[in-house]
Amino acid sequence: MYEIPEDLDIQRFVGLVVHSVRFNENQIVFDFQDAYTQIVIEGEFKHSGGAIIADGEIRSPPVSSSSLMQLVYSTVSDCTSPDRRNLLFSFSNGHTFTAINSEYYESFRIYIDHKEFIL
Repeated sequence: MYEIPEDLDIQRFVGLVVHSVRFNENQIVFDFQDAYTQIVIEGEFKHSGGAIIADGEIRSPPVSSSSLMQLVYSTVSDCTSPDRRNLLFSFSNGHTFTAINSEYYESFRIYIDHKEFIL
C-alpha cells in the first residue's frame, strides 16, 4: 500500500540467516537470526525455487501447503526493490521470495532495529 520508506535500509537483510518460518491463519512470519529482525506477510507473495508448489506462483495467507520451510537456515544474499514497493529476497540456496505490496491494503510488516515499517 505504501512505498518503502527512505529510512528503511533493505540492504540490512543481506547476510542474515532465516531462523524460522511460522504460519498462522492470516500471516506468514519470517524470523531472522538477529532477534530484532522479522517480516510478517499479510498479503500476496511469490516463492521460486521450492519443490512443493508451482514455481513462482503468487499466493497469500492462509496457505495449506508451502515450500517456504526450505528457506530456514538460508542466508539472504541480496535484497532489492526496483519499484520501491515490492521486496525481492535472494537466498544462498538459490531460492527467491517476493513480498508483494498491494495498492489497496497493507501487505507486510518489517520489524528491524526496534522499528516497525508497515507496507
